[in-house]
Amino acid sequence: MPDYHPPPRDPSSSAPKRKPIERMHDLVLIEEWYLTGMGARMIAAKLATMRPYRISRQQVQADLKKLDAMWKAEAIAMRDAHKRKVLAEIDHCYRLAYAGWVRSVEDAVRKSVEKAGAAEGDGATKQRIQSEGQCGDPRFLAEMRELRNQKIKLLGLDEPTSVEVSGNLGWQLSRDAALEKVYGLENEPIPIIGTNGHEGGNGSRAD
Repeated sequence: MPDYHPPPRDPSSSAPKRKPIERMHDLVLIEEWYLTGMGARMIAAKLATMRPYRISRQQVQADLKKLDAMWKAEAIAMRDAHKRKVLAEIDHCYRLAYAGWVRSVEDAVRKSVEKAGAAEGDGATKQRIQSEGQCGDPRFLAEMRELRNQKIKLLGLDEPTSVEVSGNLGWQLSRDAALEKVYGLENEPIPIIGTNGHEGGNGSRAD
């Protein structure tokens, strides 16, 4: 019996059905149709009527995943751009508040114009300048503090520091803390347990 040799594989069968530029054009249509509520199967069928090639439902789903990644990247970029804008606005307002505070601690200068006496001639005036010390307007400090807190929150620097304890000890500590909070025992003394398992007196809870 002669040896069987499979027919040579057509190299074009493994080639992609679309060129990169064609896929980018398809993504525009797929995005539009998907946002109107069309499913992957319907999108593939409709696209086949407009293109010389045909793509499967699985390929449409892969395109939808790519669109989702593009949407996420765009959303992150927009969020970062908005955050930078808000930070710039906070910094600008902070500088204005600081300038107001500096003015409020400087000596206040008051100028007044008085009419001169008859001996000095009719229509004559003289200017009086008075300087008074100021202790500063605390409203500017409050505004600066509020702007600083807004910036800290926007940058995520106000997240509490947490210490994780794994294993049974971590579960026991979490359980004990929850029970103490429920029964109001946070400030109660801790009974000292002796080696024989009985209470040997009361101690105080460590801070």
